[in-house]
Amino acid sequence: MEILYNSTAVLFAIILSRFLYKFLDWVWVKPRRIERLFRQQGFSGNSYKPLIGDLVEIARSTFQANRCGPLENLSNDIAPRILPFLHNAIRVYGKKSFLWFGTAPSVIITEPGLIKEMLANYTTFHKPNRSAMLEVARGLFACEADRWQMNKRIINPAFHIEKLKVMVPAFYKTSREMVDKWDNIVKPEGSEVNVGPYLSILTSDAIARTAFGSNFEEGRNIFHNLDKLTMLINELGPFAFIPQYWALPTKMKMKIQKKAREVRGLVQEVVVKRMEEVRAGKATASTADLLGILLESNLEEIRNNGNMNKGLSMDEVIEECKLFYFGGQETTTNLIGWTLIYMGKHLEWQQRLRDEIMQAFGPVAAIQSCDFHKLSHLKIMNMILNEILRLYPLAPVLSRETREDTKLGNIKLPAGVHVVVPLISLHRDKDLWGGDALEFKPERFKDGISKASNTPGAYFPFGGGPRICIGQNYALVEAKVALIAILQRFSVQLSPSYKHYPEWVLTLQPRSIAVNLILRKL
Repeated sequence: MEILYNSTAVLFAIILSRFLYKFLDWVWVKPRRIERLFRQQGFSGNSYKPLIGDLVEIARSTFQANRCGPLENLSNDIAPRILPFLHNAIRVYGKKSFLWFGTAPSVIITEPGLIKEMLANYTTFHKPNRSAMLEVARGLFACEADRWQMNKRIINPAFHIEKLKVMVPAFYKTSREMVDKWDNIVKPEGSEVNVGPYLSILTSDAIARTAFGSNFEEGRNIFHNLDKLTMLINELGPFAFIPQYWALPTKMKMKIQKKAREVRGLVQEVVVKRMEEVRAGKATASTADLLGILLESNLEEIRNNGNMNKGLSMDEVIEECKLFYFGGQETTTNLIGWTLIYMGKHLEWQQRLRDEIMQAFGPVAAIQSCDFHKLSHLKIMNMILNEILRLYPLAPVLSRETREDTKLGNIKLPAGVHVVVPLISLHRDKDLWGGDALEFKPERFKDGISKASNTPGAYFPFGGGPRICIGQNYALVEAKVALIAILQRFSVQLSPSYKHYPEWVLTLQPRSIAVNLILRKL
């Protein structure tokens, strides 16, 4: 009995000592070793604090930034407001700096060449496996390695340029429905309208039509619930992007996950119904909605390989549908909103854009798929949208993580390091963009993106490398069609009541999607 007792005590002591060793390594030894490595390579930052790292400073700077009032004179100096902790790190320690999200080390990278290298090596630099985005939709966004290659191959046909061409009339129909509503509420002398909610409905209905086609009303219901899910995550503020938060069993986390399950059930009903139609040959890719194209492509992948595992599972199809929504609604709403705000402030650019639209399409002439090629030749439109995306990229930060020891350029990065690219700082860097980097100047893109900056390759509004946003053309085409429909019928002027208060929730957007404009009929 005594021998058994002694053996149990020894075993317990071994287990306890191993636990303590791992805990000590996690909370102190490994972070300190990584910090020394960073400093040896010329990086600077706050000394590591056990467990909390820079979380207190991050929380404090975020709280202080949120308490600030609106920015004056439509200021584009938004980095201190949107990314106060990253902005402060760069201001104090320079462009080669690091910070600590608890025990997780992060290095800030702002050199375009290194950013391009990181984005190109997607099998080495992975998407973070915990973030707020993953609670909304995973899909292609969260896939890794070989699975990502297969999924992209299946999904690509849905975003082929020929498919987008067929979707243009749906975009224009939805846009016309919106401007018809405005026509009924705008007085002859002009009226102030918060167009933000209208833009949300516009992009939501557009993605419901183009993603679900005949299941339009069901799509609307799905997206309404996804809106609620997004709003819940928005309440978390920047803490939604701190990996440690998602390890905590908080009440809000449970609420978010419950709503996510509800959304999944709604999507599944539509997907199951459509899958049965596809298998029965009742629906084909010619229906031209994203879900139909996706299911046809998936079925073809399975048939070609003779293996069910070589296609998307039910869960993956559901996640792609949710990602259709997020990519096609949230991001496009903000792109159109920011563009209208700046057209309402810079009236000379608005008139130049309207003149270009009238020359290409005429006054209030319906856009058909055959007009698709004209969209890419709207030079003024392209210049303006590129400048808006420079100043207000849809995601203000790019982030990747290492899962094994690796190198980025000459920088040694241990496993478990987050590489952070603050896009709104990069896109305002005067070394890269000149002394007028904070100014709205679409003419910087007159010779294209490659010649817009002093250093080529300093522009990443949709990410970059093989994993560049697959829906970027969809978002740009929809935004162009919406702006055409609006500027054919109305002039817009920024209202004195507009408060310039950019905020980062899941995307970079005007606070409460408040886009207050004075609309006048043409």
